[in-house]
Amino acid sequence: MKEGKMDQVNQLSVLRQHLEWSKERARLLEEIENTLVEMRELAEEAMNPQLDEEDRQELNERFIKLESQLIELQKEATGANLH
Repeated sequence: MKEGKMDQVNQLSVLRQHLEWSKERARLLEEIENTLVEMRELAEEAMNPQLDEEDRQELNERFIKLESQLIELQKEATGANLH
């Protein structure tokens, strides 16, 4: 009977780990989505013909930072840092 109880405890532990991993992955995917939305908004703003060069450069720098952030989030979401 003790062996059956240990199996249940082990299964529960595995399920808890999987749940935590799934929650973290969902959080990362939400961050990725938010970053992509922000990048799209910056790109749309950069299309404004009334922007001067300084404003356009600032938008470009923000876009590059978001792009770098996106790459890191994607690495995490693919499981490189989750297990």
